[in-house]
Amino acid sequence: MRCMWALLAGGSLLLPPSAAPGAEPLPAARLIPASSDSVQHAGDPALYRGDELYNYIDGGAPQYIEYGFAEVASQEILFRERTYIFDVYRMADDLAAFGIYSVRKPRQSVPLPGFPYGSVTAYQVLLAHGPYLIEIAAYEPIPESAGDVSVLARLGTSAFDPPASAADLAARAPFTKLPASDRIRGTERLARGPVSLRSALGAAASDPLLAAIDAAAGSAPEELGAAPVWLIAGYHPREKDGALEPATTLVILADALAQEQGGISTPPEGPSLAVMRRGNDLLFCSSRIEPQAFRVWVEQVLAASP
Repeated sequence: MRCMWALLAGGSLLLPPSAAPGAEPLPAARLIPASSDSVQHAGDPALYRGDELYNYIDGGAPQYIEYGFAEVASQEILFRERTYIFDVYRMADDLAAFGIYSVRKPRQSVPLPGFPYGSVTAYQVLLAHGPYLIEIAAYEPIPESAGDVSVLARLGTSAFDPPASAADLAARAPFTKLPASDRIRGTERLARGPVSLRSALGAAASDPLLAAIDAAAGSAPEELGAAPVWLIAGYHPREKDGALEPATTLVILADALAQEQGGISTPPEGPSLAVMRRGNDLLFCSSRIEPQAFRVWVEQVLAASP
């Protein structure tokens, strides 16, 4: 994909801070449960900051760095005589933590009760809480692992004083740019660059959609700005194999054309792809719904306030 970073040309959509002005976030290591009768630490936590992340997760580092990675603390823990790895990633802010969570959440996970952005599998918890992404994984998964990692997640987030707000991030800016009608709850994702964009698109990363995004990148000014903010969500739910999946995927590049540069403003192209400009945003959507119904929906999206 050609230089998507150029798409911000001029104004960029800045992510709001996760805390009051002047407030310092807790170090990542503070969210590791303290050693106690039930939690034993195997040595001190390993700390990686900035580009040191490559020494820890190597191939996975670029995605975290796109979002604004600060540090990660990793601790081996013995809990209920079972070994777990407790990782706390401190990101730039709460939207950055949500973003990495949104593209890494396992498809087969179930919600973690009490947390708006937490998921549990048979052996792992992934949790976005304030500006932190917490990942807890069992060395040797057994039936009790899911319960253990859920308890450990609550022990870790208890370090907040007061506890981090369980705010509905998907209901605030920049997600207000996404149409609410027909949106499938929980499909909201946020990407901050080409690596995370491909992960966020997932199965929706069809050749026509990627080609449209690439063409837009090729026509954009070559000025570099802050990292772009991509919003992705699923619409028009359809049942497949007993589960709901989106028939339409909408991708918004927020504030892509804050300066007048000609840009792109085209009607729907063909029966299943639309590339549009709405205000300062670029919108891309692909769909498997009936062509006329899709065109009507596209017109509604264009008519809505960005």
